[in-house]
Amino acid sequence: MIKNIAWIVLGVILVLALYQTLRIRRLISIGKELVVNAVAYEQVPAQADRSILVIGDSSAIGVGAGLPEESVAGRLGSHFNTARITNKGVSGQRLAGLLKEFDPSQLGTHDVLIVHIGGNDVSHLTKLSDVERDLAALIPKTKQVADKVIFISGGDFSYAPFYPWPANHFFGARSERVRDVFKRITAEQGVEYVDLFAADAERPALIDGQSYYAADQFHLNGAGYKGWFDRLLPLVSEPR
Repeated sequence: MIKNIAWIVLGVILVLALYQTLRIRRLISIGKELVVNAVAYEQVPAQADRSILVIGDSSAIGVGAGLPEESVAGRLGSHFNTARITNKGVSGQRLAGLLKEFDPSQLGTHDVLIVHIGGNDVSHLTKLSDVERDLAALIPKTKQVADKVIFISGGDFSYAPFYPWPANHFFGARSERVRDVFKRITAEQGVEYVDLFAADAERPALIDGQSYYAADQFHLNGAGYKGWFDRLLPLVSEPR
């Protein structure tokens, strides 16, 4: 009897493991298609009164948003319709890669620099010591590009439906530790940080994942990016 129960339990575990494997493969495929189809929002008004540069990973581009205008950069463009917005986001970008490629002489000078980075360091398990080292080295470079620098590292990964239980709790804890590093280093070096964890806590509907995530259940959709934009806007609007 006990042996039969053990075999049944093992069978259920194997079926669930197979299901999750196939599910994740399908979602990764969907995510790759979202990346290919994503268009980074930019705008060049005839008489720009400010310049905003957006760099970083797929969230800088707005992968998952239905339209470029629904991304964070797109919503900035709608709100600041006389601002020049340049978007140099790269899907899959990690902190080390951004640090290596960041060349102030090639980026020009801007009023505001918004840096979306850190999410891939969560998902790819970058050592926290490397995150701290690379972020501390990157920030002085960013200050050469803009008077105001704002970092966004992402929200609580435990909400992303892409991750099944118990992996969601593991990556949620990882994202919190990365966020803590970003909060500390940005504060020490005098640049802004958008703390999206507070925003997530105020929106329990994120837990179901359907309202704020794209079809790959990893990237945000337009509604999710609006939540980020709402947290970012006061920092962009504050005087330098």
